[in-house]
Amino acid sequence: PFYALHPSATTLLGLQALLLGSAAIPLYRMAARRLSPWLSATIVLAYLLYPPLHGAQLFDFHFQPVAAAFLLWAFDCFDSRRMRLFALFFVLAIGCREDISAGTAVFGIFLILSGQRVRAGIIITAVSLIWFIAMRFFVMPAVGSWGFADMYKDLFPKDGHNFIGIIQTIVTNPVFTLRTLLTADKLRYAIQILAPVAFLPLRRPLLALSVLPGSFFTLLTTQYGPTLDIGFQYGADFIPYIFPAAVLTLAALGPARRRAAVATLICATAVSTFHWGAIPTRAKVRSSYGWKTFEPPTAVERRRLAAVTELSALVPRDAILAATDRDITHVSNRLECWNLSEGFEGSDYILYQTVNPTPAELEQVEAAKRAGYVVVAERPEVVLLKRPGALDPLPNRRNLERATTPARPSNQIATPY
Repeated sequence: PFYALHPSATTLLGLQALLLGSAAIPLYRMAARRLSPWLSATIVLAYLLYPPLHGAQLFDFHFQPVAAAFLLWAFDCFDSRRMRLFALFFVLAIGCREDISAGTAVFGIFLILSGQRVRAGIIITAVSLIWFIAMRFFVMPAVGSWGFADMYKDLFPKDGHNFIGIIQTIVTNPVFTLRTLLTADKLRYAIQILAPVAFLPLRRPLLALSVLPGSFFTLLTTQYGPTLDIGFQYGADFIPYIFPAAVLTLAALGPARRRAAVATLICATAVSTFHWGAIPTRAKVRSSYGWKTFEPPTAVERRRLAAVTELSALVPRDAILAATDRDITHVSNRLECWNLSEGFEGSDYILYQTVNPTPAELEQVEAAKRAGYVVVAERPEVVLLKRPGALDPLPNRRNLERATTPARPSNQIATPY
């Protein structure tokens, strides 16, 4: 409903930031039931300065960080025995992605093994597993193929390139699975995930379960860089589990060890966020595919965004629009909006930038032109193609006249936005 009020990429990013920021409240509430207000505030500060949290927010809009916020609210409601609210946030969380329920199943197993609220743990585990199995093995295959299968390609048996094959490899060949974990990149990633919280979740055997949900979807992947990079969204799979686990660890320590642990947490958080995080604010921050800047958009970037907005407004709402990676977030408030790098066949219009296109996008644009797509509108560095026989551009004469006016050459250096 919030997106419907202002259907824009900036709306999604703002909502994601609001959700992640609001999750500090339930984390503080869980900590304050067991620790002093100052120690609880320290945990919250560590959360807000957590580099993988910054990476998830600065990269893009994804459902892992959204689910992480819902889960922290759910765990607080469970901890305070407000079970109706827990059920609401639980449903919101597992409704984000099918793999979120794998993490909540681990939470249920933790309750069972700890002997705390065993009945609730059984119910949570059962509901989570049923949801995961139904989505992964019935609903998703009915819609299409598994999009990220190559992330686990080294774990596939010869006769099972599917999720079941991965489980078979893990269970029947644990030595090989362990060998895939012993790489420098995975060690570095594990340190980046756990060092900011001073490895507190690993100080209690049962609480070490908190690293399992994120590990399965990151450390177990093979030959896929983004899952081992805190500049992407995958680090959010750890957040709702390791911070409550850190709280429980601190609560279980004696006064002297607790003080030492908190001092280590403060130092580890400060060093980690300085080297890997976005706070304190600096000119550039490492994130996802490159560097993010906190500087205002340049004149070229503003001009290019205006051109994307202008040309996309010419495309009829019922038409299928294919767009490049740089543009698709700005025009995806349509019912049918496709990623051009995956193909152009069937699309009515194609919107693309001529600045630094990816090889796949360039290949698709050239193939579309050979197939008969023609230029119907053009602005500096942004072009709109139309398929023969597709619906004509919207009859907005002012926009169409501006869009078809030959672009004057620019001597400014164009940078992607």
